This record gives sequence, structure tokens and C-alpha cells, in this order.
Amino acid sequence: MAVGLDFARKLDLVLKTLNLSRARLAQSVGVDKSVVSRWASGVSVPTDHNLSLLTEAVSRHKADFGRRDWDLEGDEFAVRLGIATPASKEPALALPDKPSIAVLPFHNMSGDPEQEYFADGMVEDIITALSRSRDFFVIARNSSLAYKGGSPDVRQVGRELGVRYVLEGSVRKAGNRLRIAAQLIEAATGKHLWAERYDCEATDIFTVQDEIAENVVGSLEPQILLAEGGLTRRQKPADLDAWGYVTRAFAHRIVASRHEMQTALDLLERAIECDPSYARAHAHHAVVQVQMAYQGWLADRTGSFEAAAESARRAIELDASDPWAHYAKGLVASLTRQHGEALASLTTAVELNPNFAMAHSRLGAVLTYHRRAEEGIRHTARALRISPRDPLRPTLLNSHAITLFAAARYAEAAAAAERASQERPGFAQSLRILTSARALLGDIAGARSSLKELQLAQPGITLAWVEKNVDTPDFLRPIYLEGLRLAGLPE
Repeated sequence: MAVGLDFARKLDLVLKTLNLSRARLAQSVGVDKSVVSRWASGVSVPTDHNLSLLTEAVSRHKADFGRRDWDLEGDEFAVRLGIATPASKEPALALPDKPSIAVLPFHNMSGDPEQEYFADGMVEDIITALSRSRDFFVIARNSSLAYKGGSPDVRQVGRELGVRYVLEGSVRKAGNRLRIAAQLIEAATGKHLWAERYDCEATDIFTVQDEIAENVVGSLEPQILLAEGGLTRRQKPADLDAWGYVTRAFAHRIVASRHEMQTALDLLERAIECDPSYARAHAHHAVVQVQMAYQGWLADRTGSFEAAAESARRAIELDASDPWAHYAKGLVASLTRQHGEALASLTTAVELNPNFAMAHSRLGAVLTYHRRAEEGIRHTARALRISPRDPLRPTLLNSHAITLFAAARYAEAAAAAERASQERPGFAQSLRILTSARALLGDIAGARSSLKELQLAQPGITLAWVEKNVDTPDFLRPIYLEGLRLAGLPE
């Protein structure tokens, strides 16, 4: 069967490359169409006689194609058909010590030469935005442009440019509408890691270009961190460096369960042991520790808050230009009710990296404490827009629900909280907002239903516990508690 499947893949390439139907090929070989279908599905392979007839049929369309060509390996077979270029004989460039990416020229699918400028400008903006992040090694535009006009194999691109990831895309215009597609590929395997499509009006080309570039970059960072975490899972801990421990911790952190968060915290402590001067390790350590303390998952809650604050302070001391360091400080400050400090730190984080979805999300929530809920909604909505497939999307949705609730937009708050709890079952924070918002809307049956889910996720929860431990603005707390009371949460 394995041989049959291997032949089936080659036959599929032949049919597509030569634009032949199975019926037409069957007629050329002199067999029934069902026989070709069995070859194409891997159920059987041609007899020697039929293979000779098949080879003769292919050679009528592809000169000099011979019997021996069927024995070529996949890549060599593709080269023989003319749909790939021979692999470079130059040795592959060594990969940098951090995630590396090449942004290939976007294909102009419109047939409109004017769109070439738009596509090239899009790529340039994405490369510029990615280059602002010191987390990535980004191939310069001139090197990427060498692939313009072709359909290179991403594995070959990875070898020639020495990168782990390749971003490719296309631009299509129909009337006054633009469609931009982008996809992130792991170069070594050809595996698709992320893909997104953007549809918009082509009214202001430069504005659209900037917005799409920001959205693509905002989406890429968490996807690459997640992919890096998956790669480090396949390595032995003894082989990891500080960056490896941090990315592996990120992969555990997104699960957000107590066990996984503890594993992430342990890995980050190993990262700091490995390189005490690595600011990013201290920043992530602060984030995980304060989140665990806030959930009540650490024995010494007060001491853990203080330790998280110290980790954030140390991260900034080591690298004041790292947006993650300021995000960590802002998160710690917001969860310990130091909202002025949180606002300043999170504002700095988004200034350092305008595409930092988590920072926009937390900043939006903090703005509610300053009675600036509508402004906060713009930040939380932006976080969701620039990173629509973020592995931490439930957290982004939860912050959006908070800002909507603070603006008394209870129906929208309930919708956002419901999506968050669906994407992360047992997410107590979103279930609390969902329950209160539904009750305030008069949907008592719905509120009681989500309250049951909340009580399963957080056994023993009471109004007194919420009042003491849940961080809500003073002006909003009575309303929030009233919704939970209406739903039936005990005192």
C-alpha cells in the first residue's frame, strides 16, 4: 500500500502538471477510467506493461520522460516535471539563535500592474514592523525580493536564507474591494502554522496597507512563540537555552490550568538560572506568577504578588526597551490595584510595540478604572483585531467583556464573555462576567445556567469572596455584585 500511495502522489502531480483528466489518461493508455482511479487513490499500481504505456502517454506531453523517472524521490520527481527547481548544492545556512523569518513577495492575483506597488509596499511594511521586534531575526527586503515572480519551494527558501519560518501571501482586487491573504509556513517541513484573509475597501491604499501590515504582525508573534514552544517540547531539557525554556513555558501557559501554569513557572525559573540577565525570562516569570497568585493557586498570595513585582522590576532594569517587561509591570500593578502605575506601564508597552495584543487588552481593562471605558473598548477591540487567532484569545475576549460591562453594554459584554468561556471551558473570570451581565439584562434563567458552570469551575464561590478578591473599579463593583446576587450567588 505504501508503494501504491507513493505512486499515487506522483500520478497526481503528473495529472495536475500536464492538465490531464483521468479519463483522458485512461484513453491514452488503453485502460478503463476505473483502473486509473485505483492508481490515483493508491489502491494499486500499474503492471510493467501498463507502466510502459503510461510512460509513453506522459512523454507525449513531457519530452524525454522515461520509465526510470518514476523511481525518482518526491522532490526530484517534481523537478523532473518542471514544477520545482533543483535543491541548492550550497550547505544550508545555520539558523540564528532566535526565531527567524523571511517575508516573500506577495503574489498579485489581480492582473492589474498597479497592484504590484501595493503588494510590494505591503511586504515592506510587514518586514519593517517585524524588524522592530528584537525577538525575531528578519531577512532584509532585498534578499526576499530575489524570489519575486516565482513559486519557490519554502524548504529551499529556508535553506538558502537560513530561516525557520516563511510568510507568503497574495493580493487580489475586484472593483473597489481588496482581498489580502497571508500564511505562515515552517520552512523545514512545509507545515502551515497560521493563515488569515483580510477583505477591505480600497479607498485609501496607504491606510489599508498599514492596517493589514499591523494585523499580520500582531498575529504572527503569538503563533511563532507557540510554534517555538512546540519545537522545544521535542528537545531534552538539558539541551535547552534560556530562550528555549521561555518558549516552552509559553506553550504550557496558554493552557491556563493550574498544573500547566505551575509547569510554566518552573521552566521560567530554569530559564533565569540559565541566564540571570535575560530580561524576557524575568518578564514572563512575573506574568505567570501574578496570574497564579490572582487565581489563588500559590500558598503565599501576598508574597507571590511581591515576588512578581520584583521580577517585573528586574526585567525593566535589565532591558527598559522590552515591551514585555513593561507589560509584566503593568499586569502586576493592575492585579494589585495600583491602577495609575498600571496605566503608565501598559501605555509604554503599546508605545514600544503597537502590535502587542496582550498589552492593548490589559490597557483597555485598566482604562475602565479611570472611567474611560469607551477608550478601553477601542484597545480591547484592537487586541482582538490584530491577533484574531491568538492562542490566548479567551483572555483577550475576557478583557473586552470587562470594558463593555463597564460601559453598561451588557448584551455585548455577555456575548464576549460567552465566547471566552466557550473557547476556554471553566474560565471562571469570564463566567462571572457572563452571569452578572445576563442577570442585569433580565435573563435570569441564562444567568442561573452560567452560575452553575461558574460554581463547577470555582467551588465555594460567594459574593463575599468576589467583593474581596475580584479586581473591579469602585464605581462598578456594586453593579457587578448586584448582577451576581440576582443570579443567585450566595452571600
